[in-house]
Amino acid sequence: MSVWTLLRRSLLTHRRAAVVLALVVAVGAALGAGAPRWIDERLDRTLRDTVAESGSTARVSARDTVTATPDSLDARIASLRSSAGAELGDLLGAGRWSVHSTARYFVTQNGAVVDDGLRPRRLDVRFPDELTEKVRVVEGSPPSGVTEQEGSSVVDVVATRPVAEALELQIGDVVTVERRPVTGIAEPPDAASVQRPAVRLTGLIEPADPDDPFWADARTAAEPDLGEPGAQPRITTGTLLSGPELMQPWIAATGESVDAEWHVAIEAAAADASELDAVTSQLRRLSSATMWSSGLTDVLAGYPAKRSAAEGVVGFGIVSLAALCLALTLLAVRYLAERRADEIALARTRGAGRGALARLLALDAAVVAVPAAGLAAVAAVATVAGDGGTLSVLLAAAPAAVATVALPLAGLRAASRSPIASPGSAARADTAAVRPTPRRLVAEAAAVVVAGLALWLAGTRRPDAGADPVVSLTPILLAAATGLVIFRVVPYLLAAVLPMLRRGDAATPFLAVTRAARAPAHAVLPVIALLVAIGVATFGGTVQASVEQARQAASWNEVTGDAVAESDVIRVDPERIDDIPGADSVATGNVFTAQRPINLENGRAAGVDILAVDVAAWDDVVAASPERPEVLEAMRRSTDSGAPAAVLKGSIDVVGAGDRLDVTLGDSTTTVEVVETFQDVPGATSGTTLVVPMAPVAEAMPPWPSVVYVSGDVTAAGVARALEIEPGVVSTRADALTSLYGDSVLNAVLTVFQVVTAVSAVLAAAAAVLGLAIGERARLHGLSVLRTLGLTTRQSAALTAAEVVPVSVVAALAGIGVGTGTGLVIAGALDLPALSGALTGDAPAVANLPQAAGTAAAVLGVVLLAVLGAVVAVRRAGLGATVQAGEST
Repeated sequence: MSVWTLLRRSLLTHRRAAVVLALVVAVGAALGAGAPRWIDERLDRTLRDTVAESGSTARVSARDTVTATPDSLDARIASLRSSAGAELGDLLGAGRWSVHSTARYFVTQNGAVVDDGLRPRRLDVRFPDELTEKVRVVEGSPPSGVTEQEGSSVVDVVATRPVAEALELQIGDVVTVERRPVTGIAEPPDAASVQRPAVRLTGLIEPADPDDPFWADARTAAEPDLGEPGAQPRITTGTLLSGPELMQPWIAATGESVDAEWHVAIEAAAADASELDAVTSQLRRLSSATMWSSGLTDVLAGYPAKRSAAEGVVGFGIVSLAALCLALTLLAVRYLAERRADEIALARTRGAGRGALARLLALDAAVVAVPAAGLAAVAAVATVAGDGGTLSVLLAAAPAAVATVALPLAGLRAASRSPIASPGSAARADTAAVRPTPRRLVAEAAAVVVAGLALWLAGTRRPDAGADPVVSLTPILLAAATGLVIFRVVPYLLAAVLPMLRRGDAATPFLAVTRAARAPAHAVLPVIALLVAIGVATFGGTVQASVEQARQAASWNEVTGDAVAESDVIRVDPERIDDIPGADSVATGNVFTAQRPINLENGRAAGVDILAVDVAAWDDVVAASPERPEVLEAMRRSTDSGAPAAVLKGSIDVVGAGDRLDVTLGDSTTTVEVVETFQDVPGATSGTTLVVPMAPVAEAMPPWPSVVYVSGDVTAAGVARALEIEPGVVSTRADALTSLYGDSVLNAVLTVFQVVTAVSAVLAAAAAVLGLAIGERARLHGLSVLRTLGLTTRQSAALTAAEVVPVSVVAALAGIGVGTGTGLVIAGALDLPALSGALTGDAPAVANLPQAAGTAAAVLGVVLLAVLGAVVAVRRAGLGATVQAGEST
């Protein structure tokens, strides 16, 4: 009989077990090939999302003062495309330009002076490249040309209704624009007779697309700027629009150059992580050598650190899926080996050698596993986008390789315990206690020691580029070690319950406990699978909780309150400041620009702005923060000199940390010591700012603050309304959190963990069911015998479930602690500050036990539901299927 005939007969005889092995290998290969590709694609998408979220910040822009034609303006964009490198050129999208007049001083309207000195009105005239595509005329007509009127060239313009109303213009009005004096050139004697440009409002418009970046560039085109409340004078500014074909007549009429802007969009969909370095270097070279610049350089600056941190975190998810697939494969191999044990033992008794049988079993496994793995991997590659690299190939091939190697070992081992090989040795294999050999105990102890060493080593690691194999493998090793410990400890825990059960009248609980305490060796694999699944969930929860705390800390550092208002025109009574609606606490500060405190260490004066803050009140404002913001923590620090602590925002050559400065504000002088420098301080000016306590210089404070810090349930509009300022000068912590929560890299990592957790729960449930399937015939035989003695169907189901449920519950409880503890220990090896969006500072690991318990309960619930389904299916087996008439029981 040929080998292939033997294989065919074997597969047909044990087709159920062969199909199970093929399915398990196919699932493992599909996950191995698809998971790295899917995760890689998700992470690659984060670059595109990051660029898209940056909006107009990422575009390539230039500004210049020119006297030009539309063709020459288009040529600038064409020049950019030709000078950009190939990688940057692939990202360049549509280009556009617009020009606006610099002649926007006093205006007269139909001969009447509009600027009455009380509420001046200024206008800007802008010529976008495609006016008809950007606006929709709702009243009147679009600009059509230039007319001559009383010695002036009148250019047709349009405006939005809010702008026209703010400038007090109606359709048909003509506005004559005064020439701007040119510095250094005397006004000619007949200046009054010089031709003056003018515009005529021909229609009212509305934006065709309010989200078009043009309206952000032309800031006062859609809505007028009404000026700062309280400013003297308060000036209203609006922008009038005209067609590009009227630009040249306007330039000729004004006799001046115009301010031109070019903007070239970045196509986020074309962003490629592999070209990141090339794009960044080309942008920097472009900015240094030409007039073009882009905020994309800053957008991409923090991305590599985030991407590296994300790869380090999701590496654990990939390894977890691989470990679960490995456990499932070993269980499927054991299932097939058990089914073939009798025929292998019979072949041994007829003279077949171990080597020949091992080769036959390996071929058997290869015939089942290799085609299944190949088809599944091809399907995964065809359906999942991304580039998994070598890891994807290795993980796809691993299940088939493991099955091919493991089946000969498991088959020969199962055959050696078959009744055919040693009659009577396994008559009650389903209830025989597993007594581990000393060699096995030593091996298990060694595995526990290795897991402990791996945990210690992972705790000493520091963030590195990409996934760290030690960090990724440590949770798996700990799950395996914990499973081995549970597997050895549970029988002793159950043995402590047996004396109480013996004294009872019911036999079912006693039998359930004894069966649970006598689990076979393969039962440790479902336990490990459950621990891995719970470990994935709790580890992801630890990362999420840690990042959440880092986000909160970053938002408090960015705003140092629930809101901060910065304006030099606050003129409300102090009582109104203290009674801002919804505010719990309020702190104030004052900015003094262009001050020159003296450095007592070197005698040099430092040109800085000074922000004086009520530190005690500021401390009350941040009382709800999980930790005191870094700036305030520094200002509460005691100094070596005993002088009040101050911090420096920005840097200046003549001042450093530890220097003492003499600060004079008005008639008040105090000495402060600089304890730390920061890149930014809420409320500070855009320049270098020295932040000092207000108390020593309180007498120099003006009656109104220029900075107000607020805590409580407040909004930007509410604070602005109370202080009578514009909402745009109020920053809120809620807005800061929104920007952090919109981080695409972090959201991708959390999504990956959610998906991996769900898949892990399903794989753990499959492992539990497969663990029950192994030894199914012996179990059914034993239960059927008990049913002849009066055991009910429900009681037999309880005995079957007892083999899995107690150890699963213990494993779930242990998994919560082990998974959370592992996350806390190895968090130092993960770059959580970068992942959280706070690229500076620390992000300590934080446990989230309620979430861990809830997730573990959900995973355990999935496993127990699967076990329940398997038990219900087993209940359908009749006595005649497992017990023969006249059989000895």
